[in-house]
Amino acid sequence: MKHLLDNPVYHALISGNRDLAHGTGEVRYFARSVSPFVGLKENSLSNFRKLAAVLPDPGKRAVMAEGPLEVPPCFTIFEAVPVLQMVYQGPGKKLAEGPRIRPLGEADVPQMLALTKLTRPGPFDQDTLLFGHYRGIVIDGELAAMAGQRMHPLPYAEISAVCTHPAFRGMGLAGRLITDQIQRILANTEVPVLHVKTGNTAAIRLYSALGFSVRKAMTVFILERASEAC
Repeated sequence: MKHLLDNPVYHALISGNRDLAHGTGEVRYFARSVSPFVGLKENSLSNFRKLAAVLPDPGKRAVMAEGPLEVPPCFTIFEAVPVLQMVYQGPGKKLAEGPRIRPLGEADVPQMLALTKLTRPGPFDQDTLLFGHYRGIVIDGELAAMAGQRMHPLPYAEISAVCTHPAFRGMGLAGRLITDQIQRILANTEVPVLHVKTGNTAAIRLYSALGFSVRKAMTVFILERASEAC
């Protein structure tokens, strides 16, 4: 029997993120202003055809899968991004003294969009804040670093959008924010998980030092809706 983290997006859309889910049955997706990810119970050609029929717009979408992906002619694979899925194993660490961490809200979205555009931690759009639990460190009025939670395939909670402005790197802000998120997730009796590009060795070292271990190699496929009929 497959583990739910082998298909985290689908399981998030039917559990912890069901309030943000669109679609029905074996085909679910987020509004594109929230996240480009779609989740299929099985990445079959028939399910991709169902997806093509229900998507409200032709923009890029993302699918997370274990291996190669076959899609019908109505989709084109634009990019395949290898990532590592890492799960928190502990031990837990206390949050050390340091810059204040505060919740981020709608008023912070312009700075959040600017920071994620500059640092490219992964997809972040106008309504991504709806996932909740986004927190940041503001220094001299500027958003210096942030981190949040994205997909919740219960009992797992994904830490996401971890990024630091280049002007504030080397201060340990990312580690501080991740530790904060770990503590919040554990306090909610959930298990922290995250995904990181395989080439981001600095981030992998940091996550490993904070108690994460690699569970599995995955691929994020960026799809474009083509004009051909399914």
